[in-house]
Amino acid sequence: MLKGTKKSKSRVHDDKAYNPRTANRRPYNPDARKPESIFYLMDSADSPAKKALLVNNSSTKVTFSPEKPHPFLSPSKAELSTPQKGPMTCSAYTPKGSKLVVSRLIECEDGTAMGIFLPENKVHQNELVIPDVPNPWIAQSPIPKADMNGIIDFKITKESIRQVEAVIRKRLKEGQPQRLISQQDLMKISAVKALRNAGIEVPAKGAHHTHLTPHCYQGDDGQCVNNLGIATKQANAAMELVNPAIKEALFQKDALPALYLSAIPEWVKGYENIRLLKTITYIIKDAPGDNPTRSATIRFNMLSTDPVCLTDVLPIRKFIIEKFSNKPVLENVEKDESEESEESEEKENVALNSPSYYTPSFDRKRKFSPPSTPSSPYTPSTSPFNPVKKLIFPHK
Repeated sequence: MLKGTKKSKSRVHDDKAYNPRTANRRPYNPDARKPESIFYLMDSADSPAKKALLVNNSSTKVTFSPEKPHPFLSPSKAELSTPQKGPMTCSAYTPKGSKLVVSRLIECEDGTAMGIFLPENKVHQNELVIPDVPNPWIAQSPIPKADMNGIIDFKITKESIRQVEAVIRKRLKEGQPQRLISQQDLMKISAVKALRNAGIEVPAKGAHHTHLTPHCYQGDDGQCVNNLGIATKQANAAMELVNPAIKEALFQKDALPALYLSAIPEWVKGYENIRLLKTITYIIKDAPGDNPTRSATIRFNMLSTDPVCLTDVLPIRKFIIEKFSNKPVLENVEKDESEESEESEEKENVALNSPSYYTPSFDRKRKFSPPSTPSSPYTPSTSPFNPVKKLIFPHK
């Protein structure tokens, strides 16, 4: 920089935030990768709903700050179409008769769930049109053959996330790409071209090679064919409803030591040669195996062409963070009535026999006026030592 020139405010802020030559390092911020910014970047964001409903019968409670406005109605002000099903119901109705349909559903290990209900104009349920029989080209698909069973119980820790992020930062500083090899190079063909050659109409940049488990958790180990499948860009973006929340759950104050993520795919029949995904089921657990203490299951439609409504972001984020929090639970110890009566009698005896029981209490609110006793010749208004009077009439 030339002498006498002045730094802009943005450059000054950047210098203060991160300087590799000093010990001032930018602290880790789990909110830096916000889902909203990713949705807008991928052109898959829909405006928030004016009214919404959160139906939750699980032990994990989702609360909203009263200072910040939110569109969620009180459950008592809405009527479910089948109340006995709770969050599993298909629709709900507001007091004015507006219909709300389920947008996202998270199921827990004990059969309970949390459902987000939005207006019908926010949940369109549009999908790619898949022909019953693909084009003969699909038999010559250049996509390599790989395992199609998905990823089971992949372990995620705070340390593993930091290691992947450190590698990415180092590559970016050296001017290298974040990934050693791109998805298109791995699959030998672009996602849009593979769909069009198979006979599926898709707009330009309308499909992606999607990771079953995100690259930000596995790094180069996750950049492989058995962790990839073809999905729409809107479905790829919708998975970011969960991925940042998992990371934030591990970086919270009362975090679990590790989380385990399973990504179970369902493939479109007849299109396995191009690895076309129909759904991906995410199962987040606190322990590997079939009997975890806590688990959350959410399903994504990988053929969806609808953008993500931003109203879905906050409840899912809060639910996953609270679900996998390691906050201590206070146990209520029940006592017998005889023990309680004995303790109360002991406290009364101690209080009566204590000498402090007979001492008058000191009123801290009356700092300026002397104690009003019958032997005092002055009252607070006529006392010559009244500091309030001295402040009002300093010349007297």
